[in-house]
Amino acid sequence: MNPTPPLTAAQHRAAVERSGDNLALRSGAGCGKTFVLARRFTELLMRDPGAADPLSRLVALTFTDKAALEMAQRVRRFLSETAARAKGDDRRRLLEWLEGVDEARVSTIHSFCAALLRGAAVEAGIDPAFTVCSDELLSAQMSAEAAEQAVIEAIEQQQEDVAALVLRGSLDPLIQRVCTLVEKRTAADLADYGNPQATLRRWGELVEQQREQATSELQADQ
Repeated sequence: MNPTPPLTAAQHRAAVERSGDNLALRSGAGCGKTFVLARRFTELLMRDPGAADPLSRLVALTFTDKAALEMAQRVRRFLSETAARAKGDDRRRLLEWLEGVDEARVSTIHSFCAALLRGAAVEAGIDPAFTVCSDELLSAQMSAEAAEQAVIEAIEQQQEDVAALVLRGSLDPLIQRVCTLVEKRTAADLADYGNPQATLRRWGELVEQQREQATSELQADQ
């Protein structure tokens, strides 16, 4: 196995010198972000050698399973190379950490959240045997089916507001609008739209602001 390449000056600052600071790493694909983050994870691990089970105190989250696997492999490699140079208690401690890397919390965001939910499934009121759906097509299909079922149940329960919406249009567009609201549920506070008059007033103010801005830009255009 080839030895791990040395850190550049910028990488060393981010991974070692400033390992205790909040940082944002910005670079293109393949420029070494995972390499730096894995080295930073290892540095944080070694900063407090007297702590009990330090691996359990660190969390590294990524977006993809591939990146999570790569980071775990790099952390294992850093620890292995450091242990090979260490002696005495330091070497023993590094070898113990090396054995526990597979249990370290280096995972995707959704895997980490799923583990939290399973640990508190009773309190959350969910089945602990749930699975995470990573198939976007299947997820969209399930969302559409749930929206259709919700609308039909509301009609069967004779909810007047839902019935009025169906009478003003048709069933399929209403179901599509429900799907859109589900997709945008984190992008806006839907409670802000509970008062139609307040919503129209807010939209009117936004339109006026846009009109004033457009007029100002036109007047400034020679």
